[in-house]
Amino acid sequence: MSDASGTSRTSPPPRQSSPNSLTDPTSPRLKVAVQRASPQTNQNDQFICTVLPECSSLTFNRKCEWSKHMDKHDRPYRCKDPVCAKLQGFTYSGGLLRHEREVHNKHGGPKEKLQCPFETCKRHDGHGFTRKENLAEHIRRVHEKLKSDPSIRTETVITTAWSAATELSPQAISATSTKRRWSDVPSPDPSESDNAELRGEIKRLKHDNVQLQEQMDKLRVELDTIRKEARSAATAGFRAA
Repeated sequence: MSDASGTSRTSPPPRQSSPNSLTDPTSPRLKVAVQRASPQTNQNDQFICTVLPECSSLTFNRKCEWSKHMDKHDRPYRCKDPVCAKLQGFTYSGGLLRHEREVHNKHGGPKEKLQCPFETCKRHDGHGFTRKENLAEHIRRVHEKLKSDPSIRTETVITTAWSAATELSPQAISATSTKRRWSDVPSPDPSESDNAELRGEIKRLKHDNVQLQEQMDKLRVELDTIRKEARSAATAGFRAA
């Protein structure tokens, strides 16, 4: 009897938690990081949960199942956004607050945006990075392939050059429209008119081809410069970290 009472005095009370206290960033509970204890087993060597009384009847045959259940207790700081419903929770308040700030632009949003230096990358503008180590890792995983794989490098340069070459200026569009309007006027000698138009089209295509080649050469030089700047930025980021 005395042993039982002594045990009850020394044993910590079970952790009581409500759904709001687990996810509300203003809750005092969010200020404490939870450390997971070693798993306990019953007489049948099944894993059990002793955190809350309502979990005492639960048993788990595999440790991974027990770990998934314990995430509800040890990773209680979950994002309320429906998009993040399958996202694993966070063990401390800072993780949740950082996630909400960087992903959902809450709490004032990220302090600064670090953009990828590669202009053809989708992370060059719009959704960038908030930490230097993430930008450096992105450059290493994504853009270092350009240096090691000539086919990817050539394809990227050609795609960029072709996109730039096919962008028509307002003057070019106006000239094209005027040309089409004149072509609608009946000509007294259709064959001669068609030949002249064909020669003009060939001449224009040759001129466009020369310009395209010049733009490709220019893009190759710019790409080499961007690679050097990216390597320097990545090195500086790793040193700063």
